[in-house]
Amino acid sequence: MSKKRRVFDIDLPQDDTPESFPAGKVEEKERRGPMAAAITENADSLRERQR
Repeated sequence: MSKKRRVFDIDLPQDDTPESFPAGKVEEKERRGPMAAAITENADSLRERQR
């Protein structure tokens, strides 16, 4: 078998300057799915009942 060759060989310049826009740098709140929220609510109610 022959080795797959790259079709495009693009050389991008290396930028040493920091980016001035916050794309991808802003931390978001933790996002939880509905199942994770339901499990947490169920666990909380079970803890309260055991007291």
